[in-house]
Amino acid sequence: MSKRELPKPASTPFEKGSGYSSKTTSGEFLRGYGRGSSLIKEGKYKEAEKVLIEIAEKFKDDNFLAVLTLADALYFQERYDEAEELYRACVEHMPVLTHCHHGLALALRKNGKLEEAKKTAKLAKEISEISVGLGIEIPDYLPPL
Repeated sequence: MSKRELPKPASTPFEKGSGYSSKTTSGEFLRGYGRGSSLIKEGKYKEAEKVLIEIAEKFKDDNFLAVLTLADALYFQERYDEAEELYRACVEHMPVLTHCHHGLALALRKNGKLEEAKKTAKLAKEISEISVGLGIEIPDYLPPL
């Protein structure tokens, strides 16, 4: 059986201004994304993965938040290579978001890439200090760096 290809963040940027587009603020997207996040908090990582893949594929032109949260679900399933791959794609797509760098640092550490993990964690902390006043936080279910 071949490995299923994971969704990637859409190459189209968010609409200017809010960081969210009309698609990611639609009720259907928010319900699916919220359900995936809640399942992670409940420790139901496989269920979260299924929900987040479904929403990322359905909104494939604007799926960044679903893909980033999917990376978290994979991380908690100890699928560190896949989580690293998605976190890297998210960093590339949205390099100013602490969550992307934080998750990547965690996955790198688990994959034994300690030097890169250390640099990425440092960058995550620097970005975090800047974004604190903006109300942008790392999900509370992710372990600290």
